[in-house]
Amino acid sequence: MIAIAITPAAYEAIKATLPDGGPRSVGPDGQMRIWLDHAVVDRLRALRRPGESYSDLILRLAEGVTAPLALTPAGPRRPRRARA
Repeated sequence: MIAIAITPAAYEAIKATLPDGGPRSVGPDGQMRIWLDHAVVDRLRALRRPGESYSDLILRLAEGVTAPLALTPAGPRRPRRARA
């Protein structure tokens, strides 16, 4: 497990996806510290743009979600539709 720091807004965007809301603590800077599996952090790192924080990434992905996304090292991908 790896701890990352994110803004309260980013935490609100993902807390429903974390088990039990995700174990967290609030630092003196107001950032939420959450613990994530190594593989999840690796995926987040792969998706980050230059200069983008984890919070920026989470909010960017959450803003554009209108269908389920699969997070992959290559980036978010919408599930393929079944062929008729």
